[in-house]
Amino acid sequence: KDEGTTSCAMEYTKLLWMTMACVLMGAAASLAAPKQKSGPKVGSCYEMQSHDKEYLKGYQVVGVIDPQSPSRLAVDPVTDTFVGPRFKGAPVWWVDKRADKRTKTGRLPFKVRLLRYNPAGVLQTLHQQGKVQLYGAQNSNGEMAYSVKLARPKPWWKKLV
Repeated sequence: KDEGTTSCAMEYTKLLWMTMACVLMGAAASLAAPKQKSGPKVGSCYEMQSHDKEYLKGYQVVGVIDPQSPSRLAVDPVTDTFVGPRFKGAPVWWVDKRADKRTKTGRLPFKVRLLRYNPAGVLQTLHQQGKVQLYGAQNSNGEMAYSVKLARPKPWWKKLV
């Protein structure tokens, strides 16, 4: 009995060490891998979900906060209310009728989402996608001023060739 228990414990210890070595090698490989450059930040988002099936059944609510709003998007965890000056850049709300189906990743759909767009990030993203053209010029104070022009779509007859 004593020899069997000892050999089983040794096998378990070897298995544990091999598992730890694999985990450490995987962690080292992920740290050594080059980080993919992410695009510009388009904005910030606060999302609320509910596991109660009757809460906003079949609806999704989206609020968009004015980017020039001076207040930060902050929620007091104790009272579950928004913190900041009242009526400064109040959000604009949209209610959309949607089915309560899970997303492709298996997540429950959001019920309420608050967005605050970053105008510079949105413009950079549209420029990278080729949807707008940005023209920059320096004024007399040394500040950069940009003009935005919608990119002209390729005419249909040129797409045939």
